[in-house]
Amino acid sequence: TGVRVDRRAAGCNRAHRNHDAARAAPIQDCPAMAPADATSRASVWSRAVRAEPGLWAIPMAIAGSFALDLTAVEHGPILCVSRLVFGVPCGGCGLTRGYVAFAHGQLWTALRYNPLTPLLYLWMAGWWAASVVRLVRGFTVAQSPRWLGVVAMVGFGVLWLVRTVAFFSQPGYSDVIAREALPVRLFLAVFR
Repeated sequence: TGVRVDRRAAGCNRAHRNHDAARAAPIQDCPAMAPADATSRASVWSRAVRAEPGLWAIPMAIAGSFALDLTAVEHGPILCVSRLVFGVPCGGCGLTRGYVAFAHGQLWTALRYNPLTPLLYLWMAGWWAASVVRLVRGFTVAQSPRWLGVVAMVGFGVLWLVRTVAFFSQPGYSDVIAREALPVRLFLAVFR
């Protein structure tokens, strides 16, 4: 405050047009204004990791997708809340299996589990890599393009609709709900 910095002279020829104050809190936008000593850089990284959980969660998810065996994941527990509660698959069903298949180079298997898998996997990895590069250079974390979020949300909505219509149009859907929906299973367990 009170100190005026010529951003162009400081090496910041990007005119801070898209500056988002909420996301810029952990670190200065201008590399010339970023902390110089190692202790300050460590605190900047620490604040950035706390402010953006994706900086630690995405590498863990990607490492997990490489470490897990696809056959073990195929027969694992149901993680989908919609499927657990209602017995109906949602637009996100199959993403865990799809991530593991995609990490092991099985693109068609990943697409079969969930058609959004490659888009979301590459989006996660790309955002993380861009954010780390920006943090190393002294900038804030990367912001994803809005159109990518819109495409993902529309994709989830369409996939959810298609899966719901397909689920209820198959014969015996009530048996599947009775077998998989937790409230129905609890009701049947108590009142049988």
